[in-house]
Amino acid sequence: MWYTVRMGKTSICKDIFSHPIRAVVFDMDGVIVDSESLHIRADAETFERHGIAVPREAWNDIFGMKSDEGLRIILDRYGTGREDPLVLDREKRERYFELAQEELRLVPLVLDFIVSCRDRTLLTAVATSGLSWYQRPFLERLGMLPFFDVLVTGDEVKNGKPHPEPYLLAASRLGCAPADCLVIEDADNGIRSAKAAGCITVGITTSLPRTCLLAAGADLVIDGFAELL
Repeated sequence: MWYTVRMGKTSICKDIFSHPIRAVVFDMDGVIVDSESLHIRADAETFERHGIAVPREAWNDIFGMKSDEGLRIILDRYGTGREDPLVLDREKRERYFELAQEELRLVPLVLDFIVSCRDRTLLTAVATSGLSWYQRPFLERLGMLPFFDVLVTGDEVKNGKPHPEPYLLAASRLGCAPADCLVIEDADNGIRSAKAAGCITVGITTSLPRTCLLAAGADLVIDGFAELL
């Protein structure tokens, strides 16, 4: 079934949203789960243990990227050249897992929106830069896994966001053209990935300000899922 999404008082079937969609594809961190602050804490604590000072604003540049790719950027800018990237990457992932076990929560109203999509027979998917070994268990623990037809994780793609590969793979597995997919992203790198794949893209301001999401190419920016219900 094809469905044209409408948002409250404003129909997004105008202009570039005139094409009806068949699927909604969600980023995970900052879109389904309120986790970006946990990632930053895990990263910051790990780097501090190794004597590496990273400014708070530096994390904004790597939002949405695969962990190893973001790590490489941070080490190039702030590392000494003596660090072992594999050790740092493992430590920060383990620390995030510890934090998330206790503190991970759903983004407000995301479940309501996903249910509304499923009720309208839209396909749903997750395309995350996170790895399967921890993203899948978190979706299971939160009771979210049954709501998705497809799950694409960072270890399944050669090229992470902002490359289009994650969203191209999600669309392929859904059996949809990318142009028939609506993507919801909180990161500029994720928006660039979705737009490069040819998807309609909505930015949500859970992690970055509206100006950053629009500059990355978001077709629409929302402050929360209430605007989509």
